Amino acid sequence: MTLGQTPETFSSDSFTDPRDGQTYPVVTFGGISWFAMNLNYKVENSYCYDDLDENCEKYGRLYKWEAALQACPEGWHLSTEYDWQHLEATLGLEFRELNYRGNRGTDEGGKMKKGGESGMEILFAGYRRKNGEFARINTNSAFWTATEADMAHAWHRDVDAGDDFVYRSRVVKSYALSCRCVKNHMDQDERNN
Repeated sequence: MTLGQTPETFSSDSFTDPRDGQTYPVVTFGGISWFAMNLNYKVENSYCYDDLDENCEKYGRLYKWEAALQACPEGWHLSTEYDWQHLEATLGLEFRELNYRGNRGTDEGGKMKKGGESGMEILFAGYRRKNGEFARINTNSAFWTATEADMAHAWHRDVDAGDDFVYRSRVVKSYALSCRCVKNHMDQDERNN
């Protein structure tokens, strides 16, 4: 599978999680299929923003990193660095920027927001800090990747309501962030790193 195939490879579908019956829209870019909404499957060390069930219904759950690794249904996995870079390149992020930290690109984050052309339909779910404090609902969405940066941190992505960049950095694994699941493929081992 080639990193960053063209947007013409876009298609949409849906998936019903057999564990709890929740249905997720699915979008496919260049052969990689993503949940087009945040995962909302309850596991230990996952949370509703402000501990309110209605926030889980709207935004999905927030997961500590170890929980996020186990939360996607069978046949799916927590999105990796490769998955995010493939998506970003497909949406127009320049290859030289893929491994940059901080704000990257021009309008790729805007394309991922609700109503954007990608179909990813990102809402601003906020996150939970390691001290248990919730922050930034309606202004920011933060997503885990399955890719470790080091023993204490994993890579993540932010999309912010105030701009159209995609932010990339390391985050302490004890934070709780949103998750997007990606369908497993034959070359899964190659993309896990």
